[in-house]
Amino acid sequence: MNYQKISLIEYAAFCGAPQIFNYLLSNGSQLDQSICFFSIHGQNAEIIQLLEDENVKLDKYECLNESIKCHHNESYFIFF
Repeated sequence: MNYQKISLIEYAAFCGAPQIFNYLLSNGSQLDQSICFFSIHGQNAEIIQLLEDENVKLDKYECLNESIKCHHNESYFIFF
């Protein structure tokens, strides 16, 4: 992944740390589409569910590609 600046919430999603993710989310961290890629790498269903609850717009095609590219096929099935 080629990101210049990674936010703390993106890093928490990448590490699959739902408690830290919840804390940052409740304290005003902003979510955008790039969080999808970090959550796929984190492979945590709770974080992915939180993204869906927060109505983060996820591009299903890009999420599928990232899941396959990282060999995290089960992450794709959590999204859908």
